[in-house]
Amino acid sequence: MKFCPDEEELVLEIFKQLGSGNTIRDVPVRFRTKDGRIVDLLIDSNVKYDCLTKDFSHTRCFIRDDTQRKIREAHAQTVLEEIKHSLQMLDNFMSRSIHHMRTPLHMMQNTCELVTDILMKKSLTITDGTPTTNKAAATSNGLQEGIALLKEAASNIGGAVGLTDDLIQLSRLDQGAELQLQSTVIDLVTMGEDVFAAASKLCNSKFEFSLELQGGSGTLPRHISSDLPVLHRIIRALLEHTMSVTHQGVVKFQIGYEHDRCTFTVAHSTDTSTDNHTSEEMTPSSNTTKTSRGAPGTLPPIFQRYQQEFIPDNLVDCEQAVCLRSKIELGVNSCKDNNVGIGLSLAYFLVQALGSELRYSPGADLSRFWFSLPKQVESSSNECDVLPSLTRVKSSTSEERSDSNESLFGKNLPGAKFKEQPTGYKAQIPKENIALHGLKSMDPPHVLIVEDTAMCAKLLRMTLSKFNCSSTCVENGQLAVDLLRQSPLDTFQLCLMDLRMPVMDGLEATRIVKTELHHL
Repeated sequence: MKFCPDEEELVLEIFKQLGSGNTIRDVPVRFRTKDGRIVDLLIDSNVKYDCLTKDFSHTRCFIRDDTQRKIREAHAQTVLEEIKHSLQMLDNFMSRSIHHMRTPLHMMQNTCELVTDILMKKSLTITDGTPTTNKAAATSNGLQEGIALLKEAASNIGGAVGLTDDLIQLSRLDQGAELQLQSTVIDLVTMGEDVFAAASKLCNSKFEFSLELQGGSGTLPRHISSDLPVLHRIIRALLEHTMSVTHQGVVKFQIGYEHDRCTFTVAHSTDTSTDNHTSEEMTPSSNTTKTSRGAPGTLPPIFQRYQQEFIPDNLVDCEQAVCLRSKIELGVNSCKDNNVGIGLSLAYFLVQALGSELRYSPGADLSRFWFSLPKQVESSSNECDVLPSLTRVKSSTSEERSDSNESLFGKNLPGAKFKEQPTGYKAQIPKENIALHGLKSMDPPHVLIVEDTAMCAKLLRMTLSKFNCSSTCVENGQLAVDLLRQSPLDTFQLCLMDLRMPVMDGLEATRIVKTELHHL
């Protein structure tokens, strides 16, 4: 047998080691047989060297066939690459499909809300205080049942809408989009009360929910500066995950200060007296970069999307690779237990956008997520500006609260997205375009609707009619531009433009309107 051409340097190194009197063990090399086949071998060798005479007494060499081990390693690596490729395909499928689902879901949700308003008005006309017949009473009861059913349907659809929004946001972050933050002054007490009011609706008979404001030192500020909608979305994701895996004990939401930074903690404790963190902390690895933030295996398992198994870069044990694939398949398929599994991953990247790191510490008695933000507001001795000490508990056996806070979790718990304005956007309307008085202010606005989906356009027209607004619909951006060019001045006071349309999309049409037709 002859050495393979690319193994010559390795073989020379082997002879060099043997010539120095060293022992080699399980060194993999490749030999070429007489018939041209490549054979993988393992070499063990040692020598007996006489230091006095400086002679080699004898050399022993053991050669073993390494083909089966190479096959197992190749199989394990193939399974590992298959896992990564499958997760990437799942990610791409979710991202592409969600765009097609979002518009129909919005249509269904808006339709339910619109029909609910119509039925509620009709119900008021039936039960306006006048004596009613049995038939009218039965009609009224039927309307109330229909209204309740429509509200429940809108709530469930809203949960799916929130899921699509989260998936789209996560997809944009994977593609390298930078989140545009809009910082405002946040009252920590008000925010804590909002979280308590909303999260209390999720309590069941198995666990309690508590709010803890850890102030009281007299100097800790009550206010911080950050992006409130983004902060809400992070807290919502952490609470939803913690509550979904909690079967007993207390779920805690804590706000306090540590090392001059405001710390937010969502914890699950099976022991109500457990306050100290003693378990091992899990943080992202140092090699995680923005360019690979969506790649499988670059985050701690708890923050992985769809499943929570660590995926190594290399794997040589075939049984371990097959076992890992089985665990990931089980995690992906168990959507009933962990939903879709993107909430924690999205929360992780949103915390990064706020300039912090989301951390997790598991434990038998206490598990918690936490992150900290700079206070950015100077301490004050004024009692109204100091964070107080406060503890509120929603017991699993207490009476259900009715003051749910839609600004935090939305009206559909727990799946809805926070109701927030577009981040980084601030409308600036010139004063001369605002009709404060005169005949112009008395006229209802005429709206141009640019929408290629007939059902969406119809819903918009029905919604605008509730505000006494007239409207005109066209199917694409090119028709909108042509109509604006042909219309007299001040024909339209508002234009609602879709983005994805045939012929000409909304972005191009908006550019033309702003640059060429701005005088209209």
